[in-house]
Amino acid sequence: MNKCKQIIDAAHAANPAAFGNVASILYITLKVRPVLLTADILANPDLLLDVPDYQLIGLRTDSDNTHVVGIKGDGIVTYPYSWCVTDAAEATGYRCQEIGPWDCYDELATPPTGQTFVQCCNDIKAETGHLMPDMHGNYLDCYNSPPPLENLEDPLDLGRVYLHIDANNRVVHPPYNG
Repeated sequence: MNKCKQIIDAAHAANPAAFGNVASILYITLKVRPVLLTADILANPDLLLDVPDYQLIGLRTDSDNTHVVGIKGDGIVTYPYSWCVTDAAEATGYRCQEIGPWDCYDELATPPTGQTFVQCCNDIKAETGHLMPDMHGNYLDCYNSPPPLENLEDPLDLGRVYLHIDANNRVVHPPYNG
């Protein structure tokens, strides 16, 4: 993370206007969920326990927080991990599988729009109910993930740089200012 800040500080020194001509950069660090490869989860499902909220699915909502729009605006919701259930028929004692994606776009609405948070979450739970609970006793659930938009309480600030970091303080997404 320090190397990343050094690069940004150098860019700021070379072109202060790109950062709103502020005297110094305000860094906002946000922890992100770890990336776990499917093969790693299949080999050791207990890795999921390192992610405190792995059983939660983020539903990206619109700017009004009323309808699910998905990350790309198409109503599609994805889950980043394999879901593992106890299975006595398997030599390992468990079975893991990919779940999702889910389409939370309501084409029957007038005008067509994303489903409400509750509708989308209930549909996901209904579709995956036969897989509950997982091998750790957890049930799939949803959380609201509103879009990262400028608003009156948090106006655009080019001198503010967001860094998404993992548990090891490594920057895992390209930094952005705003």
